[in-house]
Amino acid sequence: DLRMEQQKVQSRNKADAKTWTVSELPQADQVFHRDRTASRTQVLAVYPDDAHHDRSWLCLSETVFYAESGGQVGDTGWIELEDGQKVPVYDTQKAHHLSMVQVGFGPAFWADHQNVTALLDSNRRANISIHHTATHLLHAAIHHVLGHSASQKGSRVESDRLRFDFAYDKPLTQEQKNAIEAFCREHIQMNHAVVTDLLSKEDAIARGALAFFGDKYGETVRMLSIGADVSKELCGGTHAPELNDLVAVLICSDEAVSAGVRRIQAVAGQSALDFLLASRSRCAAISSAMRVSDDLIVQTVQQLQTQLSTTQKSLIALRERAFVARLQSVQPIHRHDGTQCYVVEASTDEVQFFNQGNDLLSERHRLNNAPHTISIIWNQDEQGKITMQLCEFGAHSEKTHELNTLVDHLKVEYGFKGGGKVGRVQLGLQGQHDHAWSHILKSILKIT
Repeated sequence: DLRMEQQKVQSRNKADAKTWTVSELPQADQVFHRDRTASRTQVLAVYPDDAHHDRSWLCLSETVFYAESGGQVGDTGWIELEDGQKVPVYDTQKAHHLSMVQVGFGPAFWADHQNVTALLDSNRRANISIHHTATHLLHAAIHHVLGHSASQKGSRVESDRLRFDFAYDKPLTQEQKNAIEAFCREHIQMNHAVVTDLLSKEDAIARGALAFFGDKYGETVRMLSIGADVSKELCGGTHAPELNDLVAVLICSDEAVSAGVRRIQAVAGQSALDFLLASRSRCAAISSAMRVSDDLIVQTVQQLQTQLSTTQKSLIALRERAFVARLQSVQPIHRHDGTQCYVVEASTDEVQFFNQGNDLLSERHRLNNAPHTISIIWNQDEQGKITMQLCEFGAHSEKTHELNTLVDHLKVEYGFKGGGKVGRVQLGLQGQHDHAWSHILKSILKIT
C-alpha cells in the first residue's frame, strides 16, 4: 500500500533528517499553491538522500506540498512525469525559505529543469487539516475547562490523530475529559466559521490571537479564527474549511511526559468515527462474552472485580495457613554450641509470608526454651533472584552479633543487598546463580 509506505518512510525521516546549507539551495523564489491539489512545475535542483539510496530530494519551482512545520506533518503525493508515470512523494520538509519533497528513485533518475506535475494526496491533506483545526479547538477546550495556565507546550498533527502537550501537573479526571469533549462537540455542532486572515503580527495580537514562544513569525502572519471568540491563534498550517468536518474530538489517552507537562492524544473526523466504531465493537464483544446487555457491562465488571478480590484474599489466606502449617513440622538442626538453626526454602508465592513464618519460628523458639535460634527462610525465583529473611532469637550476649556477621558475609562474599531491624534482616540478590544455597547457608551456619 503506497500510503502505508509513505507513512513508514516519513517516520524514518525523523531520525535521518536531511539538512541543507543556504549555499546548496537554488537562488530562486518558490511558489506554494496552498489551495491547489495539482500544479505544473519544474525541478530546480536534485539532492541525494543520504539515508536512502533509492530516494532523492527535489526542489520545485512551484509546489502544492506543505512542508512540515508548526507540528503539522509534511504532505505526500506524487510527481507525474511527462510520460504519465507517477513517482511517490514520501515527505515534504523545509530548507530555509524553500521546501523539499522526498521522492522515489535516486538522483540519476532526475534532471534539473525537468518539467513535471506535482499531485497532492488530497485525502490525506484533508485529514491532516481536520486534525490541525481540532488541535486549535482542543486548545480552547483545555483553557475553558482547566484554565489559561494550561498553556500549550507542543503538538503533533497527523492524518489520523493529533498530539497536544500542555502545562498541567496531575492526571485529568474523567469529568474533565468529558467536559473537554463536550466543549468541542458543542462548537462543532454550531459549525462556527473557520477563517484565516493575513495581517501584521501586532494587529493579530491586538485582536487576541495566541502566539507561541519560540515560533518565528514574519511581518505578515496568518491568524486562524474559529467563530467570533472560540479560538484565535497565529498559524501557518492547513485547516478544515468547516468546523463540522471535525465530526467530534475524542480523547484517546492522557499521560505525563515530564514534570508539569501532560500529553493528550485525540482523534477527529473519520478517525473519530473509526475510534467510536472500534469501541462499539469491543463493547459488543465484551457484552457477548459476559452474556449481559451493554448497559450492564460496568455493573457486571464491578461485581466480578469484587468477587475476584474476595477470592484472591481467600487464596492468600489459604496459602499463608499452608505455609505456616508446613513450618510447624520443620525440625531445627542443632549445632554443637546449643544453637538451633532453621533453613527453609519457600516457593515464590510464599515470599509474602516471610514475616509470618519467622514469627512462628520465634514462637517455637520460645516454647522450646532454646537458648539461641537462627532462622533463614529463602526463595529463588524463575529469573534467578534470591530473596531471604534472616532472624535471630534469644541470643546470649556472646551471640548477639552472629546475625550481623552472617549478613555482612552474604553482602561481601555474594553481593546481597538489603537491611532491616535488630534481629530480623531481609536480603536480595539479582541475576542467575548456580550456587546450592541451602548447602551454602548450612555451611555458613556451621551446620554439619
